[in-house]
Amino acid sequence: KLLSRPPPPCVIPHLCIGHVLGEMTHTYTQKDCMLYALGLGCSSDPMDSKDLKYTYEGDKQFSALPTLAVCLSSFDDLFGRLASCPGIPDFNPMTLLHGHEKLILLKPLSTEAT
Repeated sequence: KLLSRPPPPCVIPHLCIGHVLGEMTHTYTQKDCMLYALGLGCSSDPMDSKDLKYTYEGDKQFSALPTLAVCLSSFDDLFGRLASCPGIPDFNPMTLLHGHEKLILLKPLSTEAT
């Protein structure tokens, strides 16, 4: 006989609207920019000089990939803050599916900052 499971918890939207997570500060360095780029596959072809601007700090055009900005907050910090929202039920963040995100940069991301 199969055991019945309780229904999954659900988000209560009206309790989430207007909830402020607060300001988060994160410091990143050139090394973080390079590791992120390598993790995305930049320089998988060492003969492709286009990738060096993301993976070699000595390159004249060294820069951070813009999408690095969505990875800067720490997992623990972000989900700890989400848990403070009254409309978010207890859940295992490892089961969360990341479905959509939008990033608008008004200028290039620095290669190191706080």
